[in-house]
Amino acid sequence: MIERLLGRPEVELQPPVLVDIGASGHIHPIWAPIARYSVCIAFDADDRELAATRSESSGFLRRHVIHSVVSSSRKPMTKFYLTHSPFCSSTLVPDSSALSEWAFADSFKVERVAQVRSRMLAHVLEELGLENVDWFKTDAQGIDVRLFQSLPVSIRRKVLVADFEPGIMDAYAGEDKLHELMKGMERSGFWMSDLDIRGSQRIRLKDVEGRLSRFHLRYLHHLVKTSPGWGEVSYMNSFGTLKMFSLRDMLVACTFAIVKGQYGFVIRLAGLGRERFGDPLFEEVERYAVRKIRYAIAGLPFMAARKLIERLLARLR
Repeated sequence: MIERLLGRPEVELQPPVLVDIGASGHIHPIWAPIARYSVCIAFDADDRELAATRSESSGFLRRHVIHSVVSSSRKPMTKFYLTHSPFCSSTLVPDSSALSEWAFADSFKVERVAQVRSRMLAHVLEELGLENVDWFKTDAQGIDVRLFQSLPVSIRRKVLVADFEPGIMDAYAGEDKLHELMKGMERSGFWMSDLDIRGSQRIRLKDVEGRLSRFHLRYLHHLVKTSPGWGEVSYMNSFGTLKMFSLRDMLVACTFAIVKGQYGFVIRLAGLGRERFGDPLFEEVERYAVRKIRYAIAGLPFMAARKLIERLLARLR
């Protein structure tokens, strides 16, 4: 079904555009079914984890790797705080005082401060001749919300899927938080499709220095309860203003909803597409989604067993 949707001439003329801010050097698993049909724009200023990015371009129809910071301002250069863990590097200063209360504080220790190129996403899109962003994904360490808001309204309101990793705890000075994202996205006509709360252990390492062995410290994340630190959250466009979306947009939106396993929303989108455009493919998409829901009943015993195991593990903790 994905091949039929993305193989349509309307989509081939304007392939899906996937933006990956804070790229990790590999194709995100959820993008695997759509990568070869799509254009990807990958950004990361800290290239210590990007060796694979340079060689893994064949997975996409086209891939543009931009080694610069994505910014919400027009400044050509900006300070970039390179931390012990490349995944924690940011344009924001790590809040060392607040982080000292957490087990993973060392990951945020600043090793050096660099002046790096700074680009606005809207300018990069213009240079590449792209007029839309279909799937926006960012892990920009504290500035996710402002980067999304920096997109022109004409582009932002037509984003089909938007993924963020906003903070819950204090990790960076002046960072964007989950509650700010939730308020803004609700007002912007998006609905939350996924939320996975991640975190660390609230423990000061200096309080247990000399009391725990290296072995205990290595497996601390298994030994001490994990508290919420940030969220991995995904939003989908609600399609409240249907008239601004083209046939191509509806085909891509159905594909994204299938990829995300949101079959109830697939049925809704396909129904809207069928009513507006009269394309028979949308009827097939509706039937496909209904079948996926029906066949899912076979997995109920496995789901029940998994939930039972999760409850038992929770009690053991």
